[in-house]
Amino acid sequence: MSVSKSLERKTKMLKIIELNEVDSTNRYALDNFSVLADFSLIIAKKQTMGRGRRGKSWVSPAGLNLYASFVIKDRNFGGAAASWAASLAALSALRRTAQDISFRLKWPNDVYCRGKKIAGILCETKSNNGNIFAGIVMGIGVNLNMPPEDLVQIDKPATSLLAETGKSIDIRTFAAVLGNELIRYRDTIVINGIKPLYEEWKNENFIIGKNVHVSGDSIDADGTVIDIDGNGALILKSKEEILTLHSGDITLLL
Repeated sequence: MSVSKSLERKTKMLKIIELNEVDSTNRYALDNFSVLADFSLIIAKKQTMGRGRRGKSWVSPAGLNLYASFVIKDRNFGGAAASWAASLAALSALRRTAQDISFRLKWPNDVYCRGKKIAGILCETKSNNGNIFAGIVMGIGVNLNMPPEDLVQIDKPATSLLAETGKSIDIRTFAAVLGNELIRYRDTIVINGIKPLYEEWKNENFIIGKNVHVSGDSIDADGTVIDIDGNGALILKSKEEILTLHSGDITLLL
């Protein structure tokens, strides 16, 4: 089967909703969660209020990048597993699209290319009345066709597939590849449980063994990353103590 036919077949497993403009694909998915089918994929050409982790904005120029949210109504995707699966799916989709380029994960759920951020994940849970877990929305932003001169708008070193390869990427085709990878990771969890997913996610993180600065709402520390535990927490050895961190922004120290 050709790659194009394979993608066409697998794309039919997704309920794709394409929007010209939306404040945030995650917000749209959360607001319409009850009427959206399992594994709905929302794609927007433009986000006016794109969101990243910890309330940060996500730069979303019209028609250049992938701004997508996947609706997952599967309890196997609760908690850290959702973030691991989403970041691994984005990593795999990038590797399939640009096979000669090196991509790695950076804790907690970013994808980096040659020291620059190329993709980010924002997972948000949805609960029914009575605070019962109903599913999860996986927001995935990938810099695809953003030219180098526009990347300076981003508040940290960033890159795009266009900047790395010199080639324009079809956004819908990339979304189909990404959706297929998410389906694959969902099946892996169902068949093998969460442990293999965690091990793959941990092994793909380049941050272990690095000297870093971690900042966040309740943390501001330098240290060496010595591990990422089974809950996805970063284990940081500072001069004073060993810290277990569940969130934060990491900067590599030279």
